[in-house]
Amino acid sequence: MSTQADCIFCKIARGEAPAHRVCEDERTLAFMDIFPVTDGHTLVITKDHFENVFETDEDALAAVARTSHRVAAAIRSELSPDGLMVFQLNGRAAGQTVFHYHMHLMPRAQGVPLALHTRVPGVPARLAELAGRLARALVASAVVFACIGIAGCASNRERELWKNEWNGRLDAMKSDWEHPCATRPFIAWADGFLGDCENEPRGDADCDARLAWVDERVQQCRAWTAWQLRNFNQHQRSEGAAPSMRIE
Repeated sequence: MSTQADCIFCKIARGEAPAHRVCEDERTLAFMDIFPVTDGHTLVITKDHFENVFETDEDALAAVARTSHRVAAAIRSELSPDGLMVFQLNGRAAGQTVFHYHMHLMPRAQGVPLALHTRVPGVPARLAELAGRLARALVASAVVFACIGIAGCASNRERELWKNEWNGRLDAMKSDWEHPCATRPFIAWADGFLGDCENEPRGDADCDARLAWVDERVQQCRAWTAWQLRNFNQHQRSEGAAPSMRIE
């Protein structure tokens, strides 16, 4: 990965600066705009540093387009906007403010005046909520088509192994950031657990069982995510302990 030391988007890609991440792959990263013009305003960046469209190679452009397409579908399913602006700016004259290639996905409401930027920061709790919702929508979109009536496809032994692995991750975590239901750990786990299943045809027994298992965990984690949003400040939590995510 080719990055620049003083570029804020490079720092986010390297994990050196915080961001409300939605999804990532080898070449791209999507996260919530910290200065959202509209609710759900999301950015998709290249992990390699390119200043603008003129410097970006074709593979990186294609990767951003693929990720943008997936994120757009998640925004539509979760937020149901009247419309969605998908745009990219090059140079100060065009309105570019961060000189690292990125795509904007901005939900639009009918009748609201058009704007490209704002200097009003988003509410951190709301950005975290939206990132989590979009991330889980992306996972669910990959699995829901195969999750009807196939939860019993895995053998009892396989499901026992999967249960023990999930519970073991709960036992090993040291903070909420490492919780199996937190966005980044969940996506990393699901990607590894599913492997090449997205490329397999429907009807593959092992992949169908794994897809169903991930969907079960998506549904299970909704209660934990809702509790986190209600108790965002860990020093002022009013509802006691978070709901248990252990599988009995």
